[in-house]
Amino acid sequence: YMQATLAIIVADAAAYHAPTFPSRRDEYGADVASLLDLAQGIPSFAVAGAMRALTVARAGEADGVLDSHGVDVLAVPTTPITAPTVEEARDPAVAGRHHIYTMPFDLTGQPVVAVPLNITPAGLPTSMSFVGRRWDERSALRAARAWELVRGPFPAPAVALATNG
Repeated sequence: YMQATLAIIVADAAAYHAPTFPSRRDEYGADVASLLDLAQGIPSFAVAGAMRALTVARAGEADGVLDSHGVDVLAVPTTPITAPTVEEARDPAVAGRHHIYTMPFDLTGQPVVAVPLNITPAGLPTSMSFVGRRWDERSALRAARAWELVRGPFPAPAVALATNG
């Protein structure tokens, strides 16, 4: 699903930005510009194949994975990395890795809810996601709420207040 999802997202972004990219390239951030550059190399047959994969996934194949394991909801890591700083998030390599675990669900159309898991020793949050069947947001939300009740209160993050002067 990853390749199909990426092909659709990138091609859709390129189509949306076609009136202004690349003619106004200097107005785009490096991360978005690199994504739109990537789109120029995706052949139309790859996008057509990705759309067929989307149709199959949304017709029940993705929910079949849940059925084959006898579960109503999957619990999966939200990201493979801890929360990046704002500057790190601007790096396309980091931004590209940050959502690889949840990207397939953009294609399948399954509901996903992310909840806090813990705080790393460096003070950064981690989370996990609950994935339900298509059109069954209630099960994903109920699983997330059950996790929150079992986990208990999540510590409030440290907040640094800016001062004037």
